[in-house]
Amino acid sequence: MNDDQLFSEALSFLDRTRIGVLITHDSEGYPHARWMTTVALDGMSRLITMSADETRKIAHIENNSNVCWLFSDTELGQSLQIKGRAKVNRDLGVTMHMWDHLMQVARNYAGGALNDDEHLTLVTIETQVEQAECNCPQRGVDLPRTLTLR
Repeated sequence: MNDDQLFSEALSFLDRTRIGVLITHDSEGYPHARWMTTVALDGMSRLITMSADETRKIAHIENNSNVCWLFSDTELGQSLQIKGRAKVNRDLGVTMHMWDHLMQVARNYAGGALNDDEHLTLVTIETQVEQAECNCPQRGVDLPRTLTLR
């Protein structure tokens, strides 16, 4: 599988999966992982998600922008690890623009369990993708292959 095919496979996999683990680092360098809904933009150059502004992940990103995302299928036969730099965007227009995309995906996975009564200040987290590492033996990639997207 050449790099173009691998990129296409990674983008297709990301589009099917949509739920991944976002890993940030606290001020002491310890990793923190949490499940997040995301949408890929501009091919796969940016990942967008949303969060309440008052969370540890936002503080982590503002202190250390290096993040990692991990996506896998339900059989764990295929995985995609994405490394990049994240930034927090507090622009309400950007957040509202992304709301419909992300909430539809979240509702599909959460079964409509989102609480509209909570009053949270939502922000957008944008990850600028630098590297994507694919591991998909069923598709002819037996060892992890890394694509650099900078």
